[in-house]
Amino acid sequence: QLSWAESATLAVLPNAPSLIYPGKNQKKLLEKRNRLLQNLARKGIIDKQTCALAMAEPLPGKPFDLPQTAPHLLQRVAKSHEGERIKTTIDISLQNRVNQIAKYYYNQYKQNEVYNMAVIVVDIQNRNVISYVGNSPTDSDHHKDVDIIGAPRSTGSILKPLLYASMLDEGQILPNTLVPDIPTQISGYAPQNFNLTYDGAVPAHRALSRSLNIPAVLMLQDFGVNKFYEKLQQFRLHDINRRPDHYGLSLILGGAESNLWDLTRTYAGMSSTINYFNANQGKYRTKEFAELNYVNGFEQDYGKESYQKTTLGAGSIWLTYNAMEEVNRPQGDESWKFYDSSLKIAWKTGTSFGNRDAWAIGTNSRYVVGVWIGNASGEGRPELTGVENAAPILFDVFNLLPRKRWFATPLNDLEEVEVCSQSGHLAQENCPKVKMFVPLKGKTTSVCPYHKLVHLDRSEKFRVNSSCENVDDIVTRNWFVLPPVLEWYYKSQHVDYLPLPPYRDDCSGAQSAAMDF
Repeated sequence: QLSWAESATLAVLPNAPSLIYPGKNQKKLLEKRNRLLQNLARKGIIDKQTCALAMAEPLPGKPFDLPQTAPHLLQRVAKSHEGERIKTTIDISLQNRVNQIAKYYYNQYKQNEVYNMAVIVVDIQNRNVISYVGNSPTDSDHHKDVDIIGAPRSTGSILKPLLYASMLDEGQILPNTLVPDIPTQISGYAPQNFNLTYDGAVPAHRALSRSLNIPAVLMLQDFGVNKFYEKLQQFRLHDINRRPDHYGLSLILGGAESNLWDLTRTYAGMSSTINYFNANQGKYRTKEFAELNYVNGFEQDYGKESYQKTTLGAGSIWLTYNAMEEVNRPQGDESWKFYDSSLKIAWKTGTSFGNRDAWAIGTNSRYVVGVWIGNASGEGRPELTGVENAAPILFDVFNLLPRKRWFATPLNDLEEVEVCSQSGHLAQENCPKVKMFVPLKGKTTSVCPYHKLVHLDRSEKFRVNSSCENVDDIVTRNWFVLPPVLEWYYKSQHVDYLPLPPYRDDCSGAQSAAMDF
């Protein structure tokens, strides 16, 4: 119940609500309240003592500002749950600290005229959103009210892990399979690596961890744009909604748009696939890529258990995460001075064409963190990149979260095989061999095409054949031989690579060998 002083204060407010209210013109408000109390006493409605006590009661102060802890999530909840009373899944302590991180980096990045950012943190166990920063603490001139988390933006390189995992899953590559990295032009499309160099050939897992563009485009060409597009539809990346031929091979380099919500949900589903598989004797769930949730108490529907994978196998995802966890990235990420390497996470950055979007998404076995940096207006800025701008925020947020163990190895979805230590293909008889885990379909990949027996003279400086050398004097050696164009670039990066010795001049193969290139 209200006191007489409080009732009198409320009674005089409607006379001039915009001019006099608690916190504004307090002296005049006090005079009006006390005048009303005195009138009530004169009319005998209250006695003199009650009047005196009421007049001695202080006025209420200025109302506290409504907390702006997660204003963009509030907008989202208001639209989707109109008229309902909702308690969210936000961890208020974490949210406040992520807000502080966002404010810190906003004050740095605005010096480069980069004004907007978004950060989301998801608990993989239940898909609950535990932190939601929809935009930076900027102003109306820079679209502060736009919720970036749901806004479609160019993906840059952020889809590359999904292609890598899909190709592992289909048995089209193994982690160490050499992928060409040479000058490439396909129907007028000429991708370039970030560092504008070529390795000749690079292991697929290194191409991913270094985010090389040319190998990614050639891998997509091998896998098929249509097939990869269908895989992205299974992940429910809603903004990738045009025909596959609209995107073409640029699909893997930012030719499509997606949003932070969908991408974070996808990585949460992948991480949960491994966790559930390991905890439940090799089983999957039919709705593992469930929608993210921000309503406290909501029960997720993960579908039915099945021994059949619905999107990607646990083994392929685990191998992909191992590639994404590699910390020392010498090219493309060269300026990154890494945090404590014991903070083991799988992570990927992305930068869109024209430096308009900077992405970073990372995961451990319990949490997924997604970060986007850029301008809501779409204006690009020099030096805006995922590794320079989004990754520091990603790691700062992970440093707020409890340390979690790395993903357990899903042994039921992997098989140990002998692999060529140089080419990464399944080993053939002439290969130096190493054992490694590969997805079950990896057993059907091609054997090494690069190791062959070569015939040399006794000095082993020249190749020979029976047309120029006595058979008893021929020395046979295993040799790692790349195609000429790959070899041209590969040997500049690998000083241990030995080109084939030339044919001796008196041998019949000498002239044809000169034509190989």
